[in-house]
Amino acid sequence: MRQRLISTIPLAVLAASCLSPATDPPATTASQVEVVQVASNDPIDLDLFGSCDDVLAYLKQNALSQVGPWGLNGGPVFFAAEDVAGAARDTAASPVFSTTNVQELGIDEPDLVKTDGNRIIALSGSRLHVIDVAGARPRLVGSVDLGSGAGQQMFLHEDTALVISFSFSMFPELAVDDVRMAPGSGETVLTAVDLSDWSAPRITGRLRLEGSFLAGRLAEGSARLVISSPPTHLPFVTPDVFIAQLPQGRGPADPWEWAQRQATEANRRVIINSTIEQWFPSFTVEREGPPRVQQTGSLASCDRMAHPSQFSGLNIASVVTIDLDREGLAPTDAFGLVTDGSTVYAGQDSLYIASPRWVDWAQAPEMQADVMTTQIHRFDSSWEDRVEFAGSGVVPGMLYSQWAMSEEDGFLRVASTTASPWWGWQPGQSQSMVTVLEVADDGLVPTGQISGLGRDEDIYAVRFIGDTGYVVTFRRTDPLHVIDLSDPRHPRQAGELEIPGYSAYLHPLADGRLLGVGQDADPDGRVLGTQVSVFDIADPTRPRRLDSFTLPGGYSEVEWDHHAFLYWPADGLTVIPVQQSDGTKWWSGSIALQVTGDHISQLGELTTDLGQVRRTIVVGDVIYSIADGGVMASNLDTLDEIATIRF
Repeated sequence: MRQRLISTIPLAVLAASCLSPATDPPATTASQVEVVQVASNDPIDLDLFGSCDDVLAYLKQNALSQVGPWGLNGGPVFFAAEDVAGAARDTAASPVFSTTNVQELGIDEPDLVKTDGNRIIALSGSRLHVIDVAGARPRLVGSVDLGSGAGQQMFLHEDTALVISFSFSMFPELAVDDVRMAPGSGETVLTAVDLSDWSAPRITGRLRLEGSFLAGRLAEGSARLVISSPPTHLPFVTPDVFIAQLPQGRGPADPWEWAQRQATEANRRVIINSTIEQWFPSFTVEREGPPRVQQTGSLASCDRMAHPSQFSGLNIASVVTIDLDREGLAPTDAFGLVTDGSTVYAGQDSLYIASPRWVDWAQAPEMQADVMTTQIHRFDSSWEDRVEFAGSGVVPGMLYSQWAMSEEDGFLRVASTTASPWWGWQPGQSQSMVTVLEVADDGLVPTGQISGLGRDEDIYAVRFIGDTGYVVTFRRTDPLHVIDLSDPRHPRQAGELEIPGYSAYLHPLADGRLLGVGQDADPDGRVLGTQVSVFDIADPTRPRRLDSFTLPGGYSEVEWDHHAFLYWPADGLTVIPVQQSDGTKWWSGSIALQVTGDHISQLGELTTDLGQVRRTIVVGDVIYSIADGGVMASNLDTLDEIATIRF
């Protein structure tokens, strides 16, 4: 029997009385405000499985309706790690240093460079490097080879670096009847590196997780990781296997159609005969030195699994908790959610997983008139050793990244767009909106909405600052929509600014200023190069662009990974890595800009022969440029090179 975690969450017809804008129109309005209803009146919540038999029955029933000659939906689907980014936060530690650009204060996000003000820990290729920056000149004091997979990002907690990497692995050969095959799968590897001896960083253990890394957060020693795992242990076959079995010169009139029928029937038998272990992702805890394997197990357990009341796919999204203050990397808890969840946001005591409405692509043409929706599931992360499900809700449209969600004073604000997933099949104009959901005991209850933003345009950036939201949409020009959220039951558009190009990242400055990093564009929407803009948002009804800087032919990693952004408030310094090409020559480095009052000016360029600059950080009076091939130290005031360290 299934246990219903919550009774119901009203979500569908968002009452006009709740969602209407304020009666007084905003001073500037370029978008018509209207309510966008979700596609169904059915309640959204999670059903907790009562037993392993329940789990297996649910998976088999839904898989049998989808399986075909190539397995489930054409075979395994692998999710790329979600880009995580955020706003710079101030630190009171001494010496003064910049930290990883994160979305929420006090909640760390993994990145390829970390510092504690005395040392810089950097990932490059398959190695982790330790640079001593406590003395007069920086020194490379230690390195360690991480092995295959190469470190992609990491957390730093006291003297432990938790390196996160992703690789593909092959499971042992599997068999069904007389047909054998070896499916591949993605694997997330967490490597713990002891940094207590700077000159000799030492790998102490690894945690291998079947599936792709979606997102991670770290707060007070508790690391939360979300892993998406497709059912890769099912030994599906493909039509070509049966084609190879046909005797020469004999066989059915249409061999390929016959082979597809045979493969579909064989794959149905695979599902019917499957065991619970074949559906669940596993984990392996290893240590350096024999015996290497310390512990193996299943990431999912039947009493810590649930599925949305509306089917959302057959992947298992596992919320894994690891306590970095205790020895070893064995998970303290893993909650499994049967969903193809793709977007993760973490508030102070909450973790949200958003999953677009599941689509059976074979029936997509019949669904073209439907409004696309996204389910959002909230987990209470205030526990040090686990998370607990805390409610669900739904919003119209699709979310573009973690920045589309923000929790404030008991409300979740969500920016979404109805841009069609059918590549033009869906009639009508697309539009964007901000929906407000109350974080209540009975789930995420919709209370307000402002819609009609950026018709036939896509969302390129979102930033929620207090009770104001900033949404950038773009197709040919960049409308910056200012959303007043002071009354969460009656959000309204306060103002709008339309300029060429777009901002892909928005960063708050002091004195009612907002900085945007993106691309300049011509009147037809063709991008022209990196653009950094300073906006006056002191009067939300009249946002203005005060000044801008453009690098023709340039583009910056900041546009898709906000960890690459550095803002040093003490000097109004902004540093972004850029690459530039004019068709004949190519340049890579960083641009140092300064915002003073209403103006933005270029202070200089940070150029190095160490390869592409990925990050810049400040420690004391030195700015460090971390590139693929090493680190360049420069004077913070003059930008003159002090020293170069090669990896």
